[in-house]
Amino acid sequence: MKSYTRAFITRFCIATSTLTFLGLLGIVGFEVYVRWTLNQNFSFLGADGLAGLAILCGAQMLGLVWLSRSE
Repeated sequence: MKSYTRAFITRFCIATSTLTFLGLLGIVGFEVYVRWTLNQNFSFLGADGLAGLAILCGAQMLGLVWLSRSE
């Protein structure tokens, strides 16, 4: 693979992983805020949605590490 294509893919993966992680933190923060102030039974993503999103975010980070390994 050409070096500029590999560099683009690496930058794209870092950007999407960062956005996914920031989105996860935003959802967790919003859910904590609503549970603390308004409703103790509030769930933004359902029963296992938040755990699933966290697992997918971790898997995306591991994929980035796998992609970035030296050849």
